[in-house]
Amino acid sequence: MPRVTGKQVGALCANGSLRTKAKRSCVISRFLPLCISRAARQTFGEVPNPSQKAGFVTTSDPAIRPTDTEARSLARSLLAGSRHGALATLHPHKSPDQPTPLVTRVAVAPAENGLPMLLISALSLHAKALQANPVLSLLLGDIAAKGDALTHPRLTLIGQARFLDEAQRPLLRQRWLHHHPKALVYVDLPDFAFVAVDPERAMLNGGFGRAYHLEPFDLT
Repeated sequence: MPRVTGKQVGALCANGSLRTKAKRSCVISRFLPLCISRAARQTFGEVPNPSQKAGFVTTSDPAIRPTDTEARSLARSLLAGSRHGALATLHPHKSPDQPTPLVTRVAVAPAENGLPMLLISALSLHAKALQANPVLSLLLGDIAAKGDALTHPRLTLIGQARFLDEAQRPLLRQRWLHHHPKALVYVDLPDFAFVAVDPERAMLNGGFGRAYHLEPFDLT
């Protein structure tokens, strides 16, 4: 879109280029907000965005909706209801100069704070990956038996893994078995550990045309 100033819009209206009221209204409604926004930036400078941290920079993408109560509620329901997810880590056997993504399927349960926790074996590749580098991304959203999977809501968390202290194990074990009773056959094996997911940001897709960027405080 070309750069148009308030003076230029006024000149167009004055010299007869916009002869009809409809044309004048269209141009003014389209360009006046841009002029005001540009003037505000020149006067006050750019307003800091809380999402512009840890290398994550948001843009004024019209596809991203403003976060509202409905989006927060949907995100929290996905956190509470998801029992499996797709975990993305960095492959532990690859050179740090050539990071290679690794995606695995993991069981998930909500921790006491409502955020996800995992129960993973030290023998698994994703456990080795998280021990070498705790960065992760976790995709949540169980798919129903019918319908297009891409129309179902899903939540992507981006953050870090935190291996939980063994002193917390009895309470974590009880909570895990409440959500995954069949895990009783392996939950006490010595190679299994509980891991908390600490999100730094999140992306919610509530279905077609319903995309949101979320902060950690939106999730709990």
